[in-house]
Amino acid sequence: MSFDPGRDTPERLARVRAVHAPRSDWRFATAPSASDLEALLADFDQPVSRLRDENGEWTGLFRHVLKVFLLDEENRVRNVYSTGFFDADLVLAI
Repeated sequence: MSFDPGRDTPERLARVRAVHAPRSDWRFATAPSASDLEALLADFDQPVSRLRDENGEWTGLFRHVLKVFLLDEENRVRNVYSTGFFDADLVLAI
């Protein structure tokens, strides 16, 4: 999920995917606007902040906790995993 809909257009995300050439079916997503993204991040309780250099200028990078959301068939959140506790076997067992 892109945290920068202004820069990360669907076309740019397609180029990023092509560069990485994943062997699996990666999905990239972006929001139509910053306000749409803020609402989505709030729904998932996902804080994100822009990293700034010593002069207070944005570095182009973001700080966030990487979370994996397990959704059911009705798109309800079943569980939230941090990468430190993510176990594919556990997710598949749920």
